[in-house]
This record gives sequence, C-alpha cells and structure tokens, in this order.
Amino acid sequence: DASREGLLRLLQDPEGVVRVEAMEGVCDVAYEDLGAVSAELMRAVGRRAGSRLPEERRKAVTGLGKIYAEHYMKPIVAGWEEDAGVDMVVRLLKSHWGDNGSSSDEDSDDDADPRPSGDLPSAAKLAWVPSTIFSSLSFTDNEDAEMRSRVISLLDHALLPPSLSAQSRALGLCLIVLHLTPNARLWFSSYLSDRRGLQRALRTYLGHRDAALRAKKAGHSALQVTSDAEARAWLHRVASAVPFPPGTSEADRAACLAGVHAAPDRRAFALL
Repeated sequence: DASREGLLRLLQDPEGVVRVEAMEGVCDVAYEDLGAVSAELMRAVGRRAGSRLPEERRKAVTGLGKIYAEHYMKPIVAGWEEDAGVDMVVRLLKSHWGDNGSSSDEDSDDDADPRPSGDLPSAAKLAWVPSTIFSSLSFTDNEDAEMRSRVISLLDHALLPPSLSAQSRALGLCLIVLHLTPNARLWFSSYLSDRRGLQRALRTYLGHRDAALRAKKAGHSALQVTSDAEARAWLHRVASAVPFPPGTSEADRAACLAGVHAAPDRRAFALL
C-alpha cells in the first residue's frame, strides 16, 4: 500500500539521518506487532546492515536482533524444561526444523515437545536475520570498532540471555546456526573460536597471577617474580585480542593493563 511504499522510499533516501529514522520506526512497530510490518520492509531494514555509515548498520543489526529474539526465539524456547537433556534438544531439532526454518512431522513421537514448531508466522520474515547479524562480524576494527561489541552484546543479552536455562540457550544456539548462510556461519565460527581462545588465555593469566600471589604470601620471592612475569605476558596476549578505543596511546594502554593486573578484587575477572 501507499504507507509501505513510502517507508521503502525513506529507507533508500540519500540522507543517512532520514534512513535511520525510518529504520528505527519500522523496527519499533515490528517489535510491538510483527504482523503490522511486511516481509519486504523487514528485508529493506536488513539491507541497511551493509550501509557505509557505521551508525546506520549498527542500528539495523540491533533492531533486527531484538525483533528476532522477541518474535522468533522467545516463542520457541519458552517453557523449555530445566531437566530436558541435550538428547531432547537434538531430537526436537531433527523433528521440527530444517535449514529453511520449516517444520517436519517425520519421526515425531507422542511425547514430542508441545511448543510451536518452525512454521511460526515469524519464520519467513525472520529466519534470515541471524545471517545478517553475524555477517556483520566481517567488519574490521578499523572499519567499525564498535560493531563486534554490538553483535556480541546482542548474542549474550538478547538472543541467548543469561536468564534462560542452559538447555534453552543450547536450543537457541542450534536454531541460530541452522539458519546461517555459509558465509555467516564462517564468521560466527571464527568468532566462537576467538572467544574460546580469549577465555583460555584469561584463565591462564589468572592461574599465573594467583600463583604469584600465593608465592608472595609464602615468601618465595623467586617463584613470585617468575609467576608474575608469566601473568603479565598472558595479560598482554589477552589485551592484544581486545581493541582499545581509537587514539589510545601506548602509555595509556600500559597504565590500563598495570591497573588491571594490580586489581585486588578477583570478581572483576570472574565477570570477564
């Protein structure tokens, strides 16, 4: 209709501020009532994730991620039982979902999960969203230093929030991976690999740091010096994987790492 055509034109307006405002309006409406927004408009918002303007593509990814979580992910994982095992997750995926988001009744049993299957009304409109989100990991820190943080925040707090049970998060992750294009899956796998490596490096750093503190308390000065040097080396490895804000000087970087290393409260590292 006329309103849809008008919004489509605004989403392609030469002025970035106009496109962003139109996109935010579409996302707000879709979040409240997905049925009020056409699949064509949703796709038009998705195309803005490839914009040359960092703010525009970040807002597109953020809006799409919240809509996907609210109207696709949440209805599927709602009510997942705490005692459901991984085998039930696998069986559910095999019974109900294919790569295109459509459901199948093959091999279904009487005790199959009663929650809605992959043929939710939102499937056709939103199954492509994870690919758009995780393809955004392709932007380097030089191109868009905030995009990776934005995608990670969406994954951890909107798509797979800590309020969900471990089983629900596992199911949600499977649903995301099922709908990724080969290119998006490549970027997502690379991110997960980097994250795993960073977590291991952080654990190694904490191990050497704790060893240095124990040696200090025990009066073993030589062991303290060795363990402290190992800890500092691992801290620099961790820091090399996490970009500092643009314009940070080497002196500020060194001061920041020294402050982190000297932090007396270990809870900060537990959060990391």
